[in-house]
Amino acid sequence: RRVHGAHTGRVKLLADILESFVAALYIDQGIEVVQTFIRVCFSDKLSEIIATQGWNDSKSQLMTCCLQIRGVGQKSEKSIPQYEIVDHKRSANGTQFTAEVSIRGVVLGTGVARTKVDAQFAAASNALITWEFPMLRRQYRLLRHYHGESAKVTTANIDKSTYHKQRKPLPRELFIQSGKK
Repeated sequence: RRVHGAHTGRVKLLADILESFVAALYIDQGIEVVQTFIRVCFSDKLSEIIATQGWNDSKSQLMTCCLQIRGVGQKSEKSIPQYEIVDHKRSANGTQFTAEVSIRGVVLGTGVARTKVDAQFAAASNALITWEFPMLRRQYRLLRHYHGESAKVTTANIDKSTYHKQRKPLPRELFIQSGKK
């Protein structure tokens, strides 16, 4: 299970620093040096990282899926998942936020958590679990092909034994016809 908050912020910062370093190394030294650096530093962990997709949080994965839906070459603000806090409760046990994620006005998921950000991550996870995104199906097949049964789609805490068995097809109104906005 993923924990979002201060720990995630630190991990993201370290990932950004590593990405910047690799980019600078590429610009300064070229692709061969970068490939050697990656092989030396990450080769024993790379297969596991790819198979478990440990870098990809549910909001990022949902964004990628939604961008695939809108179609090549089409730009629409409504293609990007929109998060809204729809409920906020305070109790003796703390605060509880309810978030919804939607695209083009269609609510795809709802999440409840103690912080707004965590509620958004929960909503994104719920959307990924509830709906059949074509990109996820292709991604899962490729992971299983290259990494066998050890491949997991863990971003949204999806159990591989139930993956794609209980998903609903995406509503037709989410798909943009070619040439229409």
